[in-house]
Amino acid sequence: MLCAIAGVAPLGMAWLISNMSTPERQLAAIVIADVAGYARLVEVDADGTQGHFGDLAENIIKPLLKQHNGRLIDAKDDTLLSTFTSAVAAVNFAVDVQRTLPIHQGDWPSDQRMRLRLGINLGDVIVKGDSVTGDGVKVAAALLELADPGGIVVAGNVLEQVRRRLDHVAFEDMGPREVENMPDPVPVYRVLLDPSVIEEEADGGKILTGRRIALALMVLVLFAGAALWKLRG
Repeated sequence: MLCAIAGVAPLGMAWLISNMSTPERQLAAIVIADVAGYARLVEVDADGTQGHFGDLAENIIKPLLKQHNGRLIDAKDDTLLSTFTSAVAAVNFAVDVQRTLPIHQGDWPSDQRMRLRLGINLGDVIVKGDSVTGDGVKVAAALLELADPGGIVVAGNVLEQVRRRLDHVAFEDMGPREVENMPDPVPVYRVLLDPSVIEEEADGGKILTGRRIALALMVLVLFAGAALWKLRG
């Protein structure tokens, strides 16, 4: 019996290891962030820059990830890749990061303050252990490159999920953008964080907000109901 168990054990262990490392495809909201001008900051003060970035990661990024049920997948130099099960949670996380950073760095010397760029996409990813790859990650990385320092850029599929549920931000249409190795252009939107800008632009009718969209839908429903009533009459 002992010999039989000893002979089976390696096969069972091999099966377990194989299944643990099997890639899994899933839908996720991907957030990629980096520090604008990080290379320049490192040139001036490498140790200080790395220390400051570590401070932001520990005191801002990780607590907000936990708050919004996000998962930090990869961290390399100044780039962080996180995933969320909800596009709403991903956008709320990004907004909280951008609004908290200036406050946290308020006492830092101006030339040492860091500004993040964030790109958010909703798409298929391939999860294998602690790594995430796939077209969804590639699109998020491309959106990151379109973001201004201190800004957030999201894909159109993210907007579709969040625009009726978030009234504390607005979205500015940046138009469709080509992404390498993707068959179709990706609709891209800039997230507007300044409440005064949101109110001003929304009043002008140029910006998509949750309240404006809900109002438009309500008007459409009322018109449709009136038209149906008239036809029946």
